[in-house]
Amino acid sequence: MSIVLCKLVKVYTKLLTQSHDVFEQVRNDIQNNVSFIESKITQYGLDGYSMYVYLLPFADADEDKKDIMDKLLQSEGGQA
Repeated sequence: MSIVLCKLVKVYTKLLTQSHDVFEQVRNDIQNNVSFIESKITQYGLDGYSMYVYLLPFADADEDKKDIMDKLLQSEGGQA
């Protein structure tokens, strides 16, 4: 298991207080995407840089994304 995956799973283990099913879904999502993230880091020559990966769980990604963007634009004076 890669270092990135180990760290992400450790963080989620500490923070996740919901059901076992949610934990397993998060673990699976991380495992399914680590190789992609690692390949992009290598592709762009970012191997020597520190990386922070923030994972945000959304109940409804499309609607949550819209709400977040609306609130961000409103806080900046409504400018798009």
